[in-house]
Amino acid sequence: MNFFKVVNLSNSETCLKKWTDHEDSILEEELNNYKNLEEICIKHNRSNDDIKKRIIKVSINIIKNDNKKLDIYLNYINILNNLNSINNINKRWTENEEKQLLNSINNNIDISIIIKNYNRPNSDIQNRITKLLNILKEKNEKKMKYIASLLNININDLYEKIKNYDKNIDNILEFNMI
Repeated sequence: MNFFKVVNLSNSETCLKKWTDHEDSILEEELNNYKNLEEICIKHNRSNDDIKKRIIKVSINIIKNDNKKLDIYLNYINILNNLNSINNINKRWTENEEKQLLNSINNNIDISIIIKNYNRPNSDIQNRITKLLNILKEKNEKKMKYIASLLNININDLYEKIKNYDKNIDNILEFNMI
């Protein structure tokens, strides 16, 4: 489904302006960066109503992308649950180690390589991934609350609008709300 807007090109000229994939990706980035509605309208040269309608579609992409990240984190946690811990090193995680762990997860590095690289017990790695998963869920919730505030609706109404737009999103929304 595409939304259109009448755009004034000159004094009397008008045309229908279709949303492009590029505009959608820019809108998604603006939502991820918590831009305000006025800024977004100006950037896209579209009305509040046009932007609000398109936010629902773009919100689905945001949820799906964030859900992929959550799935990756959960997969690593499940694998770690099934492995036996060999080491008993209980040391603090450095900021650099945490960044490397995030990069490893985001690049789908095999869990056995991660375990080997960190020389930590599985439970330490699992706990750190669980912590990162919870941080990601909090960010997702904050992002959805922000989008709902742009639309002047509560978060449950936003999820309902998203469900109405994309019937296949139910399981993802339930997972994100856990």
